[in-house]
Amino acid sequence: MEPGGKVRQKTPLFIVGLPRTGSTLLERILTNHTQVITLGETRYFEIAMKQVFGSIDEAMAQLPKCDST
Repeated sequence: MEPGGKVRQKTPLFIVGLPRTGSTLLERILTNHTQVITLGETRYFEIAMKQVFGSIDEAMAQLPKCDST
């Protein structure tokens, strides 16, 4: 943002979160700003994951295993 509150350029910001992590609340808070536009919950992230990994199951299988002890 430039002095005087002018925006230099539009910069996308992606908020990704699992259910019940506060991403919906954060979106609602950001929506109240006059220079913020939100898209609600979209499936873009899921679509991108499928394009890269083939399926969500394949993507999850490639994540490192966590130590459960």
